[in-house]
Amino acid sequence: MTNILSAAKSGNLKSSKPERDNTSGNKSGAATAANLATPSAPTRRGTGPRTPQGKEQSKFNARKHGLFSKAILLQDESRREYDALLNGLMENLQPRGKLEIVLVENLATLLWRKRRLIQVETAEIENAQLFVN
Repeated sequence: MTNILSAAKSGNLKSSKPERDNTSGNKSGAATAANLATPSAPTRRGTGPRTPQGKEQSKFNARKHGLFSKAILLQDESRREYDALLNGLMENLQPRGKLEIVLVENLATLLWRKRRLIQVETAEIENAQLFVN
């Protein structure tokens, strides 16, 4: 144990991490003035949306069917229909207390997503049948 400590103090221990090859000679990987002055490939790429408006808009960028969307409502879905579902569940189940309200809201969300799944599934089946015929 003392050999390891003395080797560590003297700097004779090799790190298990591979050394980085930076043009500036900086092996720590930290940013230096030379690294920051020359734009490299990763720094030229976009860094994504920064404003709340940009983030709101970009969350729909890769949407094909919306099955894995974090948003409850997608752009082409009716807020009025979702609210009718939620209000109908609230009226029918008459939740008492915060927990029951949250559970009814979750139920509405799950039913809405299941509806979306059935729509996507139906569209895929119809597309497959058109392809076969």
